[in-house]
Amino acid sequence: MADSVGAGVAVRLGEFVAAHAQTDTGGTWQLESKKMLEVKLDNSTVFTKLGAMVAYYGQLGFERAGAGSAGKFLKTMATGEKAATTKVTGSGILYCADQGKEITILYLDNESIFVNGSDCLAYSNSLAWDIVFTGGASMMAGGLFSLKLSGTGYVAITTHGKPLVLGVGPGYPLFTDPNATVAWSDGLQTTVKADMNLKTLIGRASGETFQMRFDGLRGAPAVRRDRSGERRRIVMEVPAEGTRAAVPPEGGRVSIEIVEIQGTGVCSVGHVVGDRWEVNSALVPTGICGWAYAAMLPFLQPLRFGGSFPWEDAGEALVCCPDPANPVVFRLRVIG
Repeated sequence: MADSVGAGVAVRLGEFVAAHAQTDTGGTWQLESKKMLEVKLDNSTVFTKLGAMVAYYGQLGFERAGAGSAGKFLKTMATGEKAATTKVTGSGILYCADQGKEITILYLDNESIFVNGSDCLAYSNSLAWDIVFTGGASMMAGGLFSLKLSGTGYVAITTHGKPLVLGVGPGYPLFTDPNATVAWSDGLQTTVKADMNLKTLIGRASGETFQMRFDGLRGAPAVRRDRSGERRRIVMEVPAEGTRAAVPPEGGRVSIEIVEIQGTGVCSVGHVVGDRWEVNSALVPTGICGWAYAAMLPFLQPLRFGGSFPWEDAGEALVCCPDPANPVVFRLRVIG
């Protein structure tokens, strides 16, 4: 006796193909599903998140995207915000996705938007980019940087579940969790608020130690109006039921050791060759020169989270303090 197809148990192959076949709406950028992006290229270029390609038709070439200038190169190396980007060039159809996250396509019409780098799936070659530092916090605060995209073109952002858009107006600031803040429009003043106290230092933090603050600027173009006046947009991530937005890993341990004191050989704050510290959190090591530590920050955080520098051995970096008369040389090395 032949097997039968029971309702709700299985579907016939032809029915499955018909239900899930690729569709074409005629747009250059379109969604094949909530979690799959399709981009048509005609001897053109698009930038995507590294590893986002799922499939493609045609003649497409893939290469790691460069920074474009020395200044941008240093920003990408220090922050990692755009380091993992692929340049796709040619003619064909490209399909992209990012670990089952939902995708929203935005069209910028001579506008600017700020996007969390990990939530930017793809953007048009016509858009200019830069890495922007969120004011009011150091890199110790978890890498509070964003990717600024400007001009006319498309950008695809991703969220864990349905996004929520919140407005901000003059006199009506909004505070958000950096891990749940996906993107925000131009015309906002952004700072970082830190709730640091003794409980934070002894491991009893609330889990909301750092928050982003958004303030509306008077005179900024209005996105919508309501009782609170001119409003700007912030896209927040709403996790799927039963899940939470991803929390960044704690990072590895890095040793800091003084290997040389140039000039007169005397450090102005009393450090000597052989002095050593260990970094395994966002806290400043006790007894280290603040000026020197500030110079190390662009190297410390990338090393803690698996980054490297092309001019250094893997897992290491040499950093000089800013004293021009007696530069102190520190060796940073990943130790676990």
